[in-house]
Amino acid sequence: MAYIIGIASSASWSIGKSVLKKIKNKNDVHFTKAQIGTIDVNTLKEHVSKYTGINEHDLNLISFEEIERGKGKYKVWLRNQYKIISVISNRQGSISNFKVYEKSQTHI
Repeated sequence: MAYIIGIASSASWSIGKSVLKKIKNKNDVHFTKAQIGTIDVNTLKEHVSKYTGINEHDLNLISFEEIERGKGKYKVWLRNQYKIISVISNRQGSISNFKVYEKSQTHI
């Protein structure tokens, strides 16, 4: 009896993994990577606005990740309707480097 239960549970696990993999592959754009940390986003938006001329209220945080562990250096992605901005910043929102990319589609 235990042997039959073991086979059934293994089969269920295999089927479950394959279903989740198919869902992930089909909808891969909806899966995101999250990171926990602190960064002064308001100050960062103010600085990005000053350098790019984009209104800070139009800037949306897409993601951020710590690029130097323990040193508080982050890569931050912001966007507005027309541009995507990649920023290297510290926790306080001071910018050391940034790049602005034009969006190819505005999704209007």
